Amino acid sequence: MIGHRKVVIMSSESSIVLEREATILICSETPEAVYTEIAGLSAIDGYELVPGEPQILEDHYFDTPDGKFRAKKWGLRLRRIGPDFWITLKGPPKQTEWGGRERAEIEARWSDKSLAGIVQELFDLGIETNFQKEALSESDPLPVMMRAGLVIIQRRDTRRAASAVISCEDGKVRAEMAADSVIYYFSEGVIRHYEVEIEAKDPDGSKAAEVLAKYLLARYSPELRRWPHDKLVTGWAVRELLARGSLKGLVHLNNHLKPISYDKIDEYLTHELSL
Repeated sequence: MIGHRKVVIMSSESSIVLEREATILICSETPEAVYTEIAGLSAIDGYELVPGEPQILEDHYFDTPDGKFRAKKWGLRLRRIGPDFWITLKGPPKQTEWGGRERAEIEARWSDKSLAGIVQELFDLGIETNFQKEALSESDPLPVMMRAGLVIIQRRDTRRAASAVISCEDGKVRAEMAADSVIYYFSEGVIRHYEVEIEAKDPDGSKAAEVLAKYLLARYSPELRRWPHDKLVTGWAVRELLARGSLKGLVHLNNHLKPISYDKIDEYLTHELSL
């Protein structure tokens, strides 16, 4: 038996990596119950699931006023976990044969060095910002991002129950499985969304992710389904559909989306992202 341990999923240094993950949507009339059950799984088909400490992820996504990030399909995120801030730049996603997504990612603890790396990448992408280096001493990076000429396009909190996916054959961490309970904050109110993210953590991690995804889909169908969209674009679609009144009657009293609402969200995104 492998002992419990906390899995480190972020680096303090900024570098470009290839993020490989799959999203399984929890589309249930009782999503909290499904979320809790999945978070409590201890093993799946030759892999041990070792839980880490539960986390609350406080996320803000940014864009330029004229939408350069959205146009280029890149995402810039400021994340707070407890007292620590992390800055992340994500590239356009590419669907994979195993049912996941791949994309470039830079993620590091907030510092002048990590921010400088992000700013350089943005410059290379043709996105200029106006960060003031002397402001980095502030304890709250959010005003720093705003003064750089960026605007908040999405705010959300995620309650995450993540487990290391460890091969029973060699004891190596192959992936991470995270059950996520998400709250989106919109001008129309809050919306709750539930999903499972499975992220490969080494060259053989895609195989582990595929095994876990197939197991979950088979065991929990129809309350789970493959979801080709990340949280950012899912939230963007929910916001647009709420503003149009297209989700009227499709949100429960406790603010979580009814299963049928995801058909509308997927249809909307399939059309918009193909333009």
